[in-house]
Amino acid sequence: MNFSKMMTSVFCGEEEMDNLKTLLSEAALQERTEPEFFDRGENYFRRGRVRIEEKDDEHILASVNGTHRYHVQLTVREQRLAGTCNCPVGRIGIFCKHLVATGLAYLSCPENVVGEKPAFDWKQFVRTLSQEELVTLVLEMSARCPQIIEKYRMKNLPSSPAAKVKVLQKKIHSLLSQAKKVTQLDGYDDYDYDTNESVSERFYEELTQLETILENLAKEKDFQTLYPVVEYGIEKSIATVEINPDEFLEIFKPLYVLSSSAEAPKRVVQKIQQWGSEVPFYELFQQFPKPILDLWYKEARCEWEKLPTLKMSDQSSSYEREFLESRLISFAEARGDIDFLLRIRQQNLSGPEHVLELLREYQRREMTEEILPLLQKAGNTFPDDQEIQQTLVRELRNRKKTKEALAQAWTFFENNPAEKSAFSLLMEIAEPTGKKTEFLDKALQHLEKLDVAKQSTYWNAFYIKERRVEILLDAGRLEQAWELRKGLNRLHPLGRRLAKMWGQDHPADAASLYRQWLDVAIQTTGEAAYEEVVSLLKEYEQYCRAAGNPAEFIAYFQWIQEKYRRRPRLMEKLQAYERTLPERG
Repeated sequence: MNFSKMMTSVFCGEEEMDNLKTLLSEAALQERTEPEFFDRGENYFRRGRVRIEEKDDEHILASVNGTHRYHVQLTVREQRLAGTCNCPVGRIGIFCKHLVATGLAYLSCPENVVGEKPAFDWKQFVRTLSQEELVTLVLEMSARCPQIIEKYRMKNLPSSPAAKVKVLQKKIHSLLSQAKKVTQLDGYDDYDYDTNESVSERFYEELTQLETILENLAKEKDFQTLYPVVEYGIEKSIATVEINPDEFLEIFKPLYVLSSSAEAPKRVVQKIQQWGSEVPFYELFQQFPKPILDLWYKEARCEWEKLPTLKMSDQSSSYEREFLESRLISFAEARGDIDFLLRIRQQNLSGPEHVLELLREYQRREMTEEILPLLQKAGNTFPDDQEIQQTLVRELRNRKKTKEALAQAWTFFENNPAEKSAFSLLMEIAEPTGKKTEFLDKALQHLEKLDVAKQSTYWNAFYIKERRVEILLDAGRLEQAWELRKGLNRLHPLGRRLAKMWGQDHPADAASLYRQWLDVAIQTTGEAAYEEVVSLLKEYEQYCRAAGNPAEFIAYFQWIQEKYRRRPRLMEKLQAYERTLPERG
């Protein structure tokens, strides 16, 4: 029996091979594979799972009983062991456990003859049975062979279209249940388990069989059966969230597109509208023939015409409307239907993103007279939307309406005082007018007023103070920023930036600030917290030394070591850091 024809080859070419007897050894097998595969192969060998079928100085052919019977060829290429195996691991080129088991079996008895045939010849026995005996045998074995029964059941479908549809829909339901199990096992990399391979192989075998049945229905133009079965499969695939619907839909995509090009376009369009908002369906939708898509476009336009106009003050539109309009816009752009495209944009301004899309459309068409009125209305309707406000302010500036641009920028800042973008926009507009300092002072006064009043329970009490410090630092007003530091007790990049700038001339002050942060940080436990403590200690040490007071750091470091000696992970990190410190003198 020539088993090599049954292999999935891992190695290619017809190179001259060295002698197996000289190269095959236990050490060579260990070198050729991973430790876990060698251990499993050795286990297979010891359990007697290897049957050597053919052998000579150039190759060994064997079968190994695992989850299934695997066919193995062991040989030598380029002065090292090589081989093929049709198991899942062997198919991707890895020297698998079956190859190891075969090598060990050969080494145990290198002179053995090819395995003897069993005394009981099953094929010959079956041929001698009478029809009645064969029926008895098949019925007796049927309970143990559900896959074989299922295979022949699907080859002998009912003649009635309604009954045939029912059987095939039930088959799809069964396959989706199997697909869930395959998906769960998909990431499991130990192919030793029977469940993995048996479930996966059964699923793909039955899926292929269903695909063949559907292809035959399409060739026979049996759309009476094909439509309800394929539509059921698409709908159930989309709805089954535990699987990857794109993979399962693969068998239905070409069939549905093929059938829809010849029959019942109205029915297809209705289904497209029903499935259209489902993300997995999008790829299938793109494959439909042009007549079907043209009809969908016509029907979808009629549906859209019935929708109400949504103004800026209206509530946001529904997901269904958004999806319909998005697809219609795509079709209108592809067909050059620019008037309809503009109408879609103009009739839904319920959100700032819709306003911006219409704005871009006006810009593309150079409809300059429409742009500013649209932005001004949107600016009043969406006062907190950054992109709307920034676009409006810059449009006013570009049109030389400097006074209006400054007023709008100030309003945006007043409404969003803690947003960096609002202050940056104000400075951007004020600078060319020579009023940057004036508006800088005005902004700081406004923030101070909010900070003192603490009108909001959280963001005014904290973020407003941060904004004040950050603006002062950016403006080079370092002393004013340092005066506000007392409100920044938490560790923050802004605080570190302030300490670094101030510490250049006042290292003792910076050291004091780091001491405050350390007192807070040391209270927290955990790996990340201890890393942060060490980081702060390093910077604290630098400022203490720069201030000429290293003893302060040493005393604090020793205090931490004594106070928190029961925290072993912290102590390890402190000891590692201590080894980097200069000698204490």
